[in-house]
Amino acid sequence: MRLRGVTGRMVAASALLVVVVAVAFAVLLSAIGDLRDSTRWTEHSVFVLGASDELQNDVGNLTTATRDYVAHPDPPGLRSWRAVRVRLPMAAGRLRGLVTDNPAQTGVVSMLSLRIKAYADE
Repeated sequence: MRLRGVTGRMVAASALLVVVVAVAFAVLLSAIGDLRDSTRWTEHSVFVLGASDELQNDVGNLTTATRDYVAHPDPPGLRSWRAVRVRLPMAAGRLRGLVTDNPAQTGVVSMLSLRIKAYADE
């Protein structure tokens, strides 16, 4: 069957246009899905960075509390030092919980936790 006349050509052009729009729509849906996945990973990375920053701050606070207590051994200084020592394992645990989906990062956090514990126990 051969398309003749203006009507036949209009039907063929319309069908082609429908196919082009459908393909463009499928490509856009795929791009939106990829963007959502990328956004989820970005948000996860922000949480990991926040947890590692918290752990780093606690290690710095432990150093400061130790130095202050050694310089001025008084009960408030000792309370501060003990409070930081209690927070360290919790901060390390939060970080470890966020990286369980990545074996390499889990190994790094485990090693870091051991080193922080050894430092805190000195």
